Amino acid sequence: MKETNEKNNNNDFNVFGTKISQQIIYGSITLFFSIGSLLTLLLSHKFSLSYRNAVPFEQGTEKTPVYVTGSITIEEIGSTNIKSGKYLAIDERSEVYAWAHAVSKQQNNFARTEWTENPQDPETFPAGSGRGKPFHKKSLNLKTISNPTASIVFNGKKIKFDPSKLDTSLGEGFKYEKPSVENLTLGKFNKIGKLEDYNKERLLVYENEECEVDYNVKVPSEGCERISLSVLKMQEGEFTLLGFANGDELVPFDDRIKVAKGNFENLKEYYSSYDSISGFFESFPQFFLFLGIWLGFYFLKEKLPKIELISGFSDVKQAGILALCTTIIIKLVFNPWWTIALVGFVGYVYFKLPKKQS
Repeated sequence: MKETNEKNNNNDFNVFGTKISQQIIYGSITLFFSIGSLLTLLLSHKFSLSYRNAVPFEQGTEKTPVYVTGSITIEEIGSTNIKSGKYLAIDERSEVYAWAHAVSKQQNNFARTEWTENPQDPETFPAGSGRGKPFHKKSLNLKTISNPTASIVFNGKKIKFDPSKLDTSLGEGFKYEKPSVENLTLGKFNKIGKLEDYNKERLLVYENEECEVDYNVKVPSEGCERISLSVLKMQEGEFTLLGFANGDELVPFDDRIKVAKGNFENLKEYYSSYDSISGFFESFPQFFLFLGIWLGFYFLKEKLPKIELISGFSDVKQAGILALCTTIIIKLVFNPWWTIALVGFVGYVYFKLPKKQS
């Protein structure tokens, strides 16, 4: 018995003169991290869905999502590579065929050549993985050009917005696409690449024929450069934009400005399927955080009151019940529908259970 006590004492931490067991420390850390992460995840999800309660632009405040329905107006813009046209944004990128650090499946470091927007100096690579290779820099630094005149008009009033912040990931009305060849202004980069070289949204223009990609025949020479071009064209019709109001400007909601054809109801309907998919995938981290809460309570079992609802409950089951109750309470705070569903289920079970005859 004495040996056991000495062993336990060796596993204790001395915190401000107070001895605390390792299990309590581990349990507290695990519980704090799991509950904190679950709260953060639920807060983020609740914020991302708050757009459903958006109000018209003129009624909005800095913290309230707002929407505007109307037609979009812009003036023509162009760049050094693309002629002026009705574009909301022009996305230009420059790449160089240079050495890059890579790791094999066997976790071995090595160097390889590839097209990259951010070339690295091989002298910074780990030892034995390409140090001494030449460093090829880009001669151009291109960026997205956003149309500064873009605005949406409703009731005769213009509300400005940044077109580069539009949510184009779902492709509702606005989607980046390749510029037509006749609208290019070819200069130093004058070799138009094959369509299959890149995705459907970007057009590649190479420095010369020697730099063009044809992996079946050759690879580009080191130091070759190319530019990739994509444009966000103006669309006709009525659209709804959703974000936050900032004076007479609409700024992003959750990093992007939501957009859909038609009115606000069309926008909510359009994003509802995406919300369902997002909610489904968020259930996986929530499940693992529930397991973390369970584990935290299990570590703290020495300091927890025994649950005597069912005789013979093990420590694992007691911790599981506490974790389940904690998770349900947290979920109820963020989603009142859980409360309605839980009360309905309890009521259903109560009235369906056979009553004892007096």
